[in-house]
Amino acid sequence: MSGLTPIKAALLSSLLILSFNLLAQSPPAYDWEPDRQWTTGIAEDDESLIMIKNHVQYDYVYEGNNLIVYQTYHKIYRVNNDEAVQRVNRIYIPLNSALDIPAVKARTISKEGKVTELDKNNIKEVKDEDAGAGYKIFAIEGAEVGGEIEYFYTKKASANIFGREFFQYGHPVLSTSFKFSSPANLRFEFKSYNGFAEVVQDDAVLVKNEHTAEMGKIAPRKQEDFGSLNANRQRIEFKLSYNKSAGNKRLFTWSDAGARISGVIYPFTTAERQAVKDFLKDLKIKKLKTPLEQFAFAEHHIKTTFYIDDNASDAAEQVENVIKNQFTTQRGFTRLFVAILEELEIKNEIVLTSDRKQSVRFDGDFESWNYLSDYFIYLTDADKFMAPYHFEFRLGLWPAEFSATEGLFIKNTTFEGTSVPIAQIKMLPEMPYTNNYDQMVVKVGFSSDLSENIIELERGYNGYEGQFIKSIALRANAEQKTDFLESLLQFVDETAEFTEKGFSEENLGYDTWSDYIRVKGTFNSTKFIEQAGDIILFKAGDLIGRQSELYQEDERQNLIENDYNRGYLRTIEVDIPEGYSIQNPQDIDMDVEASDNGRVVYMFKSTHEIKGNKLLISIDEYYDQVFFPVARFEEFRKVINAAADWNKIVLVMQPN
Repeated sequence: MSGLTPIKAALLSSLLILSFNLLAQSPPAYDWEPDRQWTTGIAEDDESLIMIKNHVQYDYVYEGNNLIVYQTYHKIYRVNNDEAVQRVNRIYIPLNSALDIPAVKARTISKEGKVTELDKNNIKEVKDEDAGAGYKIFAIEGAEVGGEIEYFYTKKASANIFGREFFQYGHPVLSTSFKFSSPANLRFEFKSYNGFAEVVQDDAVLVKNEHTAEMGKIAPRKQEDFGSLNANRQRIEFKLSYNKSAGNKRLFTWSDAGARISGVIYPFTTAERQAVKDFLKDLKIKKLKTPLEQFAFAEHHIKTTFYIDDNASDAAEQVENVIKNQFTTQRGFTRLFVAILEELEIKNEIVLTSDRKQSVRFDGDFESWNYLSDYFIYLTDADKFMAPYHFEFRLGLWPAEFSATEGLFIKNTTFEGTSVPIAQIKMLPEMPYTNNYDQMVVKVGFSSDLSENIIELERGYNGYEGQFIKSIALRANAEQKTDFLESLLQFVDETAEFTEKGFSEENLGYDTWSDYIRVKGTFNSTKFIEQAGDIILFKAGDLIGRQSELYQEDERQNLIENDYNRGYLRTIEVDIPEGYSIQNPQDIDMDVEASDNGRVVYMFKSTHEIKGNKLLISIDEYYDQVFFPVARFEEFRKVINAAADWNKIVLVMQPN
């Protein structure tokens, strides 16, 4: 998890407290069924890959003065074609946090009952220098179509205080079991998601805490457009909540996390505070009117001159060293910006949350610190967020995958001269579509012989796309900038050669970063014209560029989830050739929308007007709600596909 080394270090130190005065324990042995036969009675032969068994087991034990976990994974697959064999006949055992791999077994069982077991000499270890760990790898010998591949391994590792296990995949699972044991003094809590069975405690076991969960068939869960896979997969989250040997105090709460994060960011030494004062003085920010404007200026300067190095030492996170060396880690940049805010007396809160697209959605009701992956800062009076180490963003905008989700907000207050952090779960809001607009103005004329169009194009971006484009434009040299500019303009015609092109507005300053960046160009093209005798077939739909299409044969599984809210405003002006008229202008007009709670949240609307020899087209399309119910997928799909349908419009121009 990025930027959370201090939390992990704090957790490791906590384990020493958990393990005092307790006797060593032996981990339970795990083994498979020795004489298992090929499985009969499976009615899923139409599936290429079937997981017959999925067993996950965690056994926490004390060894010496350490808390250790033995993690066991046991899987049995039926492979019904060559592709399935290739997918699962190579096994990887991740070695992150591993102390040992005490048990590994694998075998294949053919449909005829032939058994081939793993030769442990074939297990290879691969080092991953970048990740600081690696993995063991081995191939399954004897795998055949129609046969079964089975393996299990046990990994001995340093104990995790928090954990997450997924139980749903892109193939069916026929039987799933989860088993979890811990010493009697350590009480873990569990939460199941997306329909997975609740974890229950076995009260018959007295010498330790034992929990289990079992599921029958689990249907496949697959990636879908406008949806997040991991957030919708069946899973279990777990965390350590009590150490009965140390009393009944609840452990690892959000308040505890707030205190530890606050201790990581604060306090600032005298040298750090002085370095910030000197830095701001050198920037001459006093000439700016308000503290907020001063901060925006400092942020822009830092994000255009400093760089990030997450392999930097702890010393590089000291604010005076950050300013001197102009580089630091993610945590170091968070400390730097908080220190600047403190110096400017701007109230702020540290925010931690998780990526709702690649990870899972933050659940404030379950106190797992696994959700605390990335730092942000909330300026309370200004009601603005900032992303301290995402250099393409400026105050008021932060990565979309960390919006429309909960987070842990940590406010540092002072009580009787003592710094006291207050932690609360609050929302990082979704931005309205008006903050993320793509505007396009197109003017189209015809050559005198009607064989080609002369097209003037201007396109403007703000919000997420705008700031991403600006971050590239800011650092690009002249040649790179020209190539990049062309790529932004060629969306209507990939072969277009521009007679003119440029940025009509860049707005790369600290005070204009949230304003539009606009590009423009002029080119000739034959792409939009087809002639049938004296009739012109004008491909007006192609003027908006290729559009997303959302067609899905299978029943929709996942909640609709947009990356972010966004709008598209397109104005098209076409000079109708002299002596011609348009026979089907009504094809231009479309009106498709979806509402939620009485509000239009998704819309595609196109209208037209003919004034003299000019055809004026206006298209307004927007998406103003990140999440939408899966049961109403068809309504969302119709709006998405409206743009793709408009893309196909061909206007018939006929001589009068």
